[in-house]
Amino acid sequence: MTETLGPTRLEVAETDGRIVAKTPAIRLTVSLDPFAFEIANADGTPIMAPPPGSGERLRSDPDPDSDPAAAPAHSEDPALAPASRYLGLTYGVDGMLVGSYVSSGRAPRWYAVTAVERWERDGATLRLEGGTNDVVGRTARVSFEFLDDATVRLRLTLDRDVGVVEMGLAAAATADEGFFGLGERFTRANHRGHEVLNWAEDSCFDPRPGHDWTYWPVPFFLSNRGYGVFLDTTRRAVFRLASDRPDAWQASVDGTELDAVVFAGPDPLAVVQRFTALTGRPPLPAPWAFGVWKTTLSGEAAVRAEAQRLRDEELGVSVVWVYDYLDLDNNSGWNSAMGYPEGEYPDLPGLVDELHDGGFKVLAYVNQYFIVGRPRTDEGIAKGYFVKRPDGAPYLVPGPDPNPEVGIRYGSIALYDPTHPEGRPWWQAMLRRLLLETSFDGWMHDFGEYTPRDAVFADGRSGEEIRNLYPTLYHQTAAEACRDAKPDFAFFVRSGYTGANAWAPLAWPGDQHTDWSTDRGLPSIVPAALSVGICGANAWGPDIGGFFDAYDGSDIARSEELWIRWCQFGALTPVMRDHLGPKRMTTPGAVDLWSSAETIDTWRRYARLHNALVPYLYAYAAVAHQTGIPTMRHMVLRYPDQPEALCQDHQYLLGDELLVAPVVEPGVTTRRVWFPPGQWIDFWSDAVHTGPGYAEVPAPIEQIPLFVRGGAILPLLATPVVTLAGVRPEDLLTDLELRLYPDGGGAAAPGAAAFTFHDGSAVRLREDGDRLTLDFAGAARGRQTTVRLPAAFAVADVVVDDRRLPAGIGGAGPPTVALGADGGDRIRVPEGVGGLSIRLAPR
Repeated sequence: MTETLGPTRLEVAETDGRIVAKTPAIRLTVSLDPFAFEIANADGTPIMAPPPGSGERLRSDPDPDSDPAAAPAHSEDPALAPASRYLGLTYGVDGMLVGSYVSSGRAPRWYAVTAVERWERDGATLRLEGGTNDVVGRTARVSFEFLDDATVRLRLTLDRDVGVVEMGLAAAATADEGFFGLGERFTRANHRGHEVLNWAEDSCFDPRPGHDWTYWPVPFFLSNRGYGVFLDTTRRAVFRLASDRPDAWQASVDGTELDAVVFAGPDPLAVVQRFTALTGRPPLPAPWAFGVWKTTLSGEAAVRAEAQRLRDEELGVSVVWVYDYLDLDNNSGWNSAMGYPEGEYPDLPGLVDELHDGGFKVLAYVNQYFIVGRPRTDEGIAKGYFVKRPDGAPYLVPGPDPNPEVGIRYGSIALYDPTHPEGRPWWQAMLRRLLLETSFDGWMHDFGEYTPRDAVFADGRSGEEIRNLYPTLYHQTAAEACRDAKPDFAFFVRSGYTGANAWAPLAWPGDQHTDWSTDRGLPSIVPAALSVGICGANAWGPDIGGFFDAYDGSDIARSEELWIRWCQFGALTPVMRDHLGPKRMTTPGAVDLWSSAETIDTWRRYARLHNALVPYLYAYAAVAHQTGIPTMRHMVLRYPDQPEALCQDHQYLLGDELLVAPVVEPGVTTRRVWFPPGQWIDFWSDAVHTGPGYAEVPAPIEQIPLFVRGGAILPLLATPVVTLAGVRPEDLLTDLELRLYPDGGGAAAPGAAAFTFHDGSAVRLREDGDRLTLDFAGAARGRQTTVRLPAAFAVADVVVDDRRLPAGIGGAGPPTVALGADGGDRIRVPEGVGGLSIRLAPR
């Protein structure tokens, strides 16, 4: 966790049976008897308040579950959950562990902190002790620590924790409140009305429709009301977000300590910044990582041939990924093409060098499994480097053992222990060899979710404690090895937890089914991206085309429509990449890039769009690195006061300037889009939509609905990209086209009239009637740039640094104005220009 600085000012006083603590941003009020607490903004607007009725119950009934009508805890029906879970700060006791409790089952009884008996101030921390309504008379210890002016850490422990298995926190929920985040969640982005489990899991272990699994849980939720709550734990936790009752939420964590952090905004973007300031922000990868990636398989000859074809077809690919080799010495490679032709890799370093010469970055494959019977596995077992069973033996579990003859089979595997002081550098040395000897530029960093609960790690912790945290440790050890060996490395991960985003350069959403299902197919990955982005991940991109077959007996994996819609969506994420997966093992002819002229043309057009956007994407990657605010943004981040923003799971903002509405259902040629306040201009047609409100927009098979905010400056690369391999960040800014989207002076969003590049230089746009003024600040003054206008506008005249030029002339010196035959007039601006004023005329 990042070290915090404390509040700038903290005033604390007790009056009328209450403790009041104030900073410049928030006010904490603690009622002493009955115990309750409230956190409000400086103006008194509540952020967190006690659940309705909790004070009355504590005051009137020392045992809130004594009502015979109260339901047993952990009932299958969440509506029957006991009221005692919602009494503020609580803990659950398992009567099977303590003979004095007449009960059965795990955590059958919940008890609460009832009154504060004594308190003291310790710097920026309030420490309280008080009673509980527990039949054995435990004493509760509660502390409120102000980490800064708008962040409070809340802790609850007990003087005796025998039999305690869960700790809980509850607060009121308003009728219009939505809850977002909680890691990468596939079935929805707004979790209101649902119970959400905080536990790392692979999809194959939860086949239910409407599942709750995730590779990347994070125990942090964001409310549209401008606050967030984070459970600082590695253990299993459950969030009940207006699911048991509509007027309250509750979070519980396994164990005997509650450690929660409350972030006050005052808005969602500020909450995300505070959360990531505490837990870590994403690194800024090299520019090539934001280019276009293509999977290439089937042996050295096939990979060479496909790389050449990618160049011949002008498909704009910067990165190739090879995973079907086997490098036993470095425990690397998948060893199967999974339905594609198998091939040999007799000289892998030589192949990588050839691909580098062709302008490609080259990625490999790595996971944390060591298959029994391989030499590195034998060495690790002999030296004790792997996760162990309680009896000290290596913990061997069933796992994938790919084979070129059969594809995927299962064998026994040992698990890398990232806490082992000697095993850690042993594994890191393998990674460094991949970078320095084989010359790979990174890899898929696969898996990370399979830690058995009863496993024992070298540092003494159990699998129960580390299972969620394992991906963070796994990614950290890899990143530390790579940063020293090859600073412009990039690996991409599917698993994560709190803090993983600070180590993992890139991410993908794991193994989706190649279908239209809302919880496993194409539609599921849009809310996944938006949820994990709220929790700090940024450089994210899906498997274009999906991974698995649908497993429903259909031939949906042969649908070009599905693949095209997936490709369009992938192009408008930070990382455009495909994955061939095992689809052709079960569905021969499953679609990929080379399936038809239409799929090739789709890839070409959308790869060009993605590559053109790289200066834009890189600027927002820098924003994420500096602030934690993701590039792919749920609408609620910018528009928390708009009720319709809360339910937009399948459209998003890409940065501040772009609104993307992927088509995620079959057979449609239009798409219903919700437009936020302001003007939104169709990227393809320049048609204008005014929000807030819905509109049905065109979505032909060749086109994803894409809109630019009125008043925006959209920077694009002016020349089609061959490759971004070897491109430096500063190179992204030497050949720019700035597209201007006037909105008549009514731009609605903050920063609407400026765009800041990754290096801090900026371009500012001002509108005054029919005149646009463009100012170049910082290093932007020294760049040659092309300015382009929408087709609806024509250039009447141009003033450059007080020099007026008539439209359409070339003249003896720059700038020049090129009138677009079909609209889209362009103005070439030479180096050194500080200002540009354009008078518009309707076309």
